[in-house]
Amino acid sequence: MIKFYDIILFIGLSGGLMLCSILFFKKTGNKYLGRLLAISLLLITLYFIVYESLLTRLILQVPALYSVAFPFYYLIPPVCYLYVQGKLEARQELKKSDLLHFIPGLLACFDLIPFYLQPESIKFSYILSILDDVTRSHSLKMGFLSPSIHFHLRLIQAFVYLGAQVLALINYNRNVEPEVKLSQQCLRWLTSYTCLVVLIYVNLFVLTLDVDTHLASHKKLSELNGLPMTFIAFSFLGIVLNLFFTPEILYGFNTAPAVMKIESPVKDAVVDLVLMNAQQSTDEEAEVETEKEQALLSPKQLSSFVEKLESQLEQQELYREQKLIITGLAAKVDIPPRTLSYILNTYYQKRYTDFINQYRVNYVISRFEKDDWRGMTLEGLAFEAGFSSRSTFFTAFKKCTGNTPSEYLEQITAMRALA
Repeated sequence: MIKFYDIILFIGLSGGLMLCSILFFKKTGNKYLGRLLAISLLLITLYFIVYESLLTRLILQVPALYSVAFPFYYLIPPVCYLYVQGKLEARQELKKSDLLHFIPGLLACFDLIPFYLQPESIKFSYILSILDDVTRSHSLKMGFLSPSIHFHLRLIQAFVYLGAQVLALINYNRNVEPEVKLSQQCLRWLTSYTCLVVLIYVNLFVLTLDVDTHLASHKKLSELNGLPMTFIAFSFLGIVLNLFFTPEILYGFNTAPAVMKIESPVKDAVVDLVLMNAQQSTDEEAEVETEKEQALLSPKQLSSFVEKLESQLEQQELYREQKLIITGLAAKVDIPPRTLSYILNTYYQKRYTDFINQYRVNYVISRFEKDDWRGMTLEGLAFEAGFSSRSTFFTAFKKCTGNTPSEYLEQITAMRALA
């Protein structure tokens, strides 16, 4: 008999399959993370499709689905974890070490090899025996381990991964500075996604305890409490609806302001304007120092120093040296430190750290546009550009572009798709 939660689950499964196709084939945003999310939804959908096909006996039309889908259940928790971790760390591809997460699924495949090698008639008889007496689904072996052991192992695995997933979100919210965090909409999505997946597995755990109790007391499984399945159905539907109404995640849409560029017009008129601005300083002490420097520098000298500074920075990429302080830069470009400080404050109207970090951010952006950095992590690229820490890089990047590196990458991908 079709129950209320079966209807809710069917709606969720239909929506899940539609969203999977969108995520797999979209041309905007981070394709790697989009496909990870699609795979997680597809695996959960597969789990419940097999469940519903058993209830409706449609599994008899494709009996191989039962055993083929079995190992994939081990992939749901690690894929969910890798998606959330990847989103928080702005990953663009799977690391080699991430392949270790798929070992349980591979071991489950090896365990079922004897069953896979059986004739189709044996597989059909196995499914038929389960449909005749559902209690056999926990006792009849397909491989070396019984389905009951596999079910309990999957639950243990799920709670380990979900614990790590929750911990990753907590640490991100606690330790990452607000100005470099993902957007509030994105963080709300990751939190709700994690909570709803946790809710699915908590109710699967409750359902498992209920099944074990019924089997131990020789009760019919048709007498199981339907509340856990109702929560599971609504949780999955919640993931689907939440994703549907979060276009930033589903489609990769993101509005990014134009990137700030370092303007460097070396013209006498601009130099004169800079000198005039310097004279209008409201800080009395700074004004005295500015006037002293101005008295020592003619517009022609200032123009010469600016050209020397920019050419040396761009040609020799001096900004890529980590922990490069102003005196170190002054020595490299052969400009007195006090004069260099004056030029930065009046001509560029920037602090030294903002000035040098702008060059580093532009270097990272140029690598993004060339798309030749894919074998590196964002942290590795930041260190190559001259940043000494992840937090400094994220802070500087968002200050210069208005976006986090991952949001900026998604914007580049979106523009390329539309071109």
